[in-house]
Amino acid sequence: RNIRPSLDRRGNAPVSNSEQEKRDFKGIIFRLLSYVFAHPFLFITAIALTLISNQLALLGPEYSGSAVDAIVEESGVNMPLVLTNVIKMIVCYVFSSILSYLLSVVMVTLGQKIVYTMRREVFEKLSRLPRQNSQTSLQHQITRPMTRTESARSPRRSTRIGSYSGLRLRRTRVPPGRVSTCLM
Repeated sequence: RNIRPSLDRRGNAPVSNSEQEKRDFKGIIFRLLSYVFAHPFLFITAIALTLISNQLALLGPEYSGSAVDAIVEESGVNMPLVLTNVIKMIVCYVFSSILSYLLSVVMVTLGQKIVYTMRREVFEKLSRLPRQNSQTSLQHQITRPMTRTESARSPRRSTRIGSYSGLRLRRTRVPPGRVSTCLM
């Protein structure tokens, strides 16, 4: 009878050495932070946009409460104060949403730069490996799409539009009116 150990969701056997896992986790976190800190302007911009956007979003309820207090005053409704607080509240929410949108743009840009750096590093490491049997090796399967020449590609499938250190941008087939590029 074949008894298998309990497997996780991916079908991998569980690792029992918790000390090794802690060290690997720390190493992974420090490695990821090094990629983030390689782009300090984008990182600092993202932090600033997050703080300002959240502060403005938190000011909205304060102005809303002040407007409600101005409505329920015993001396009657203080309309100029209500309108002032409503306008302040709307301005805070509008600027908060604009800054949140800019934050998402900055984060997408940062993510693209990090992924590009990672892919470039993987390609450089794979291209330094000794070639054994290039038709069957994993290295060939990974680097082949990145280094194929233009003449080997089908013109209907993709078109080369740029190149940087062996990595190529290519235009993929998308619905008419939209342009999509990916790093290959």
